[in-house]
Amino acid sequence: MHLGAAALFSAAVALSSPSGARAATWVVDGSSVRADDAGPGDAERPLRTIGRAATRVAPGDTVLVRPGLYREAVLLPRSGAADAPIRFRAEPPGSVTVTGADLLSGFERAPGAEPIYVAPFPYRFSIGTQNGAPVEHYPDDEPLWGRAEQVAADGVLLLPTADLASLRRGWSDRDAALRPPVARLGGPFSGLFAVDAKARRLYLWLADGADPATRRIETSTRPVLVGPHPIRRGRGVTDVTFSGFVFRFAANFPQRPAIDLTGERNLLQDCAVERMNGVGVSVHGVVRRCVIRDNGHVGGSAEGRNFLNEDTVWERNSWKPLSRDWEAAGVKVTRDGPGAFRRCSFVRNGGPGLWFDLDAHDIQVTQSLFSKNEGSGVFIEISRDISVRDSVLIGNGAGAVGSPSSGWAVGGIAVAESIRATIRNNLIRDNRDGVALREQGPRRVEFDGVAIDYYNRGHVVSRNVVAGNKGRQLAFWWDNAFFGRHPSETGPRVAAADSSGQASGALDPAKQGLTIDRNIYSAPRDSSPFLYGAPWRPGSRSFETLGGFQKATGFERSGSLTRR
Repeated sequence: MHLGAAALFSAAVALSSPSGARAATWVVDGSSVRADDAGPGDAERPLRTIGRAATRVAPGDTVLVRPGLYREAVLLPRSGAADAPIRFRAEPPGSVTVTGADLLSGFERAPGAEPIYVAPFPYRFSIGTQNGAPVEHYPDDEPLWGRAEQVAADGVLLLPTADLASLRRGWSDRDAALRPPVARLGGPFSGLFAVDAKARRLYLWLADGADPATRRIETSTRPVLVGPHPIRRGRGVTDVTFSGFVFRFAANFPQRPAIDLTGERNLLQDCAVERMNGVGVSVHGVVRRCVIRDNGHVGGSAEGRNFLNEDTVWERNSWKPLSRDWEAAGVKVTRDGPGAFRRCSFVRNGGPGLWFDLDAHDIQVTQSLFSKNEGSGVFIEISRDISVRDSVLIGNGAGAVGSPSSGWAVGGIAVAESIRATIRNNLIRDNRDGVALREQGPRRVEFDGVAIDYYNRGHVVSRNVVAGNKGRQLAFWWDNAFFGRHPSETGPRVAAADSSGQASGALDPAKQGLTIDRNIYSAPRDSSPFLYGAPWRPGSRSFETLGGFQKATGFERSGSLTRR
């Protein structure tokens, strides 16, 4: 018996595959009358749920999901392989919505003049336990905005409030009660709700006073829409791809992602991730051509080691009024790297557009847009070897979202206590400040047993166009002893810096290996474009001319300044 070349090739492929078998294609169609999770999962008899397909796939398999709304969590019990990933694909792209919300019914009108309705609410969410009791909000100081409950009417979110009494007060001034908690961010909102967790009841009123029985009321019941199965807890998954899906609503907490593809070499592509209660996504691998929007906490991104985000949009995330000093941004990257953001957009997010913190390192940001974020367009804090190049940063920290920033060191790009940041070939205009350098170091941080002293050194700021920013075009918000005593300090004066510029915490900016040159500045005629030292320190100086700044600091020998 002789085998043909094609048969030999097919046999070789099967033997070389990780499973030793042909890759399979599974079909999911929740709308089909023939769908059955116990069936074969083919085009004639598809599976009913994506979660069931996840339990049956092997490395190299593909799951095709037909159009529809899927109220489920997809928990992944196994990984793919580098040469045989597991693929989940919406067919056609954008036609499949996976939601963490279920319908809520059984409403009755509550006693009282206000159109408040009450329904049984059997759900109770906790992020852990403390002294044997469930912890139902996170962080500790956010008893309302740190909770996981989420309610929507006809797809439009309701705002939470503390209790039935505050719900009644809210009805008397509905315009104020439904105002976004952060100005010009989030909303519109369709009503107000309160949860009595002990009594297992949910109260609400709708903005027009309607009976909720006339609307589609949904409440989020699942904290994760995609994530590792509990049998993989702590390991994550590898080589898993999701493409073409819409993911919407989740009962998740701050700092907890609804799409959890942690592990290694995973891919989220051509997806929308929107209106999660907490964080949108966390992907170890690649996020490509996605839209991540309207999430209550940060949007989230690809992260980990060797991550890549490209052609992705983050907009209107962090609309909840959680502490901006703690965590609020389109994306916050902590302790991760190497990685890259390419051709991405960060628009109208709460906090910074993109925040690097606590030893984020070796990350390249290129050809990206940062526009009208509440804080800085890019904030580099306690991090190293971050590069921002060939990007546009416009209108950040200037009040397009929230109130115009009253904080300090907020700009198109802000760098704080970091090492070797590169800012080159960017357009930076109409922000609070243009480039802001904050110094409160040295700040010693220990990672994996290694201590690093973080303070600004080794930066390159060159060949940028910095124009029309509201405060300073270039600002050294240097809040340390080099510029003299802080108003709050008492006792002996701090010793002067030695030749290194680092004695007694006094960091001389001119002695930290900073290269700041060849930038093009434009500023109003009556402004002082350059700040050298935090203005509450007696040694701080402002400069109206580039020549004066050059002579006093040694920076910008080849820069230029035009007045308008």
